[in-house]
Amino acid sequence: MASAGRADEIVGALPDEIQDALPTVLRALVTVRLADEALTGRLAARAEIASTPAQAALVDSLIKARLLVSDTGSGTGGGGEAVVRVTHESLLTHWPRAQKIIAADREFLEVRARVQADARRWLLEARNAELLLPSGKRLAEAEDMLEARRLELEDKIIDYVEASGAAERAREEAKRLAERGRIEAAEAAKRERLVLEAAAARNLARRTRIAAVLALVLAAVAVVGAVVGFRAQDEANRQTAIAQENAVLARAAEARAEQQAEQARLARDEALAGRNRDYQLAKRLIARGEDLGTSLHDAALNGHAFLVELLLDSGADPNVLARDRSVPLHWAASNGNIEVATRLLEAGAETDIQNFTNGAAMHLAAGRGHVAMVKLLISHGADPAARMNNAHTPLHIAAAGGHVDVAQLLIGNGVDVNAESTSGGATPLFDAVRHGKEEMTKLLIAHGANVNAYDLYGTPLHIVAAEGHRVLVELIIAAGADINARATRWYNPGTPLDWAVEAGQVEIADLLRKHGAMSAKP
Repeated sequence: MASAGRADEIVGALPDEIQDALPTVLRALVTVRLADEALTGRLAARAEIASTPAQAALVDSLIKARLLVSDTGSGTGGGGEAVVRVTHESLLTHWPRAQKIIAADREFLEVRARVQADARRWLLEARNAELLLPSGKRLAEAEDMLEARRLELEDKIIDYVEASGAAERAREEAKRLAERGRIEAAEAAKRERLVLEAAAARNLARRTRIAAVLALVLAAVAVVGAVVGFRAQDEANRQTAIAQENAVLARAAEARAEQQAEQARLARDEALAGRNRDYQLAKRLIARGEDLGTSLHDAALNGHAFLVELLLDSGADPNVLARDRSVPLHWAASNGNIEVATRLLEAGAETDIQNFTNGAAMHLAAGRGHVAMVKLLISHGADPAARMNNAHTPLHIAAAGGHVDVAQLLIGNGVDVNAESTSGGATPLFDAVRHGKEEMTKLLIAHGANVNAYDLYGTPLHIVAAEGHRVLVELIIAAGADINARATRWYNPGTPLDWAVEAGQVEIADLLRKHGAMSAKP
């Protein structure tokens, strides 16, 4: 096929570092049709597949060679952004190099297609919790995909998988708490029963001793009465036998009381027995030479604080790095596990270590909305304004998730509400409006967020106008936005009114005109 040969010629002439970007670009341009599992082309936002210099150079070369075509449309990015697609889908099936790459990534493409379809339905039905991924293989595949290729996924897929994971963790935690409550209730009932039985046994023993004493007194009286008559002697002998029998019963009752008291003490300690058994098992694993670093990551991930403590006491490094540069504190911060995080921090865990994808522990806690964890990290010296690789601060992450309490805490600790990301100049306000977070937008504006800031494309008003979010449009206008600001995108340098019209947002366009908006087009 001529186009396949042309593709080999074009790509082969590029430097190695640009050729290395080919698998990422192809994954963005290919998907699996769920109906028949056939490979097919996919529209991809230019910003999605040209996010690095190498990817941008490769895409430009393929467009110049007419192997890819770029135009403006709804695409995956929405709002009239530039989109890219393969010129002829036969390139995907007849270019050997592409076939090899796609075959290697087939599983990823299938999982992404399924999760994308599920996420679309979830969003169409107002984030219905019943449509989240169920526990088991589907959720595991989606979370593995998110961990391995987060930067290649759309925001809606990331939001959907994270929401599904959070729901699963909540279900597991509820089950764990319910089981723990059941066990504790059963243990408490057993202890109470044994205590009552022990008390009853002691009372019986006391009454038996009293009866024995009375019987002995009667026996003594009977003995004295024997002087009066032979028949009284017989009665005395009988009462003596009864007293002796009662004394035996009293001693037996006392023994039972002691036994039941011991059972009550054992029941009181039963809740600790399981933990002690696990503790001893962990010690045996350590003695056999198990990898302490891997074990510490697993213990932190699963919230086993006592095992974390044991591993640290056995010499595990609290800052041991996984392959993606994650440390145990990242897991504790992401899950909001204060007890595990506290033990790691007290053992010397560094707060600002960043992994390859999600930043430092502070970014993970902020993104999950864990206010208490953010407070704990700050109290141990974590930088509340730490920058990720793309220069996002924790406030950017909290803004995207709509975590108002976290944002208030970060702002109160000096994080700049107008901090810009180096990947495009976006401030936290851009993350809030892109995700439709009304309360977050109000908070940021109240703390001085610049409503006339620019990212790579335009202002916050451009974004909400194209998205059709009336409440946010009114909020931003009321805060002093320049209603006729010109966008910076070379292919759409219009005003917010132009963006609203192009996106088909008729109601928003009318609202903007009432506020004096004008078009930049002739």
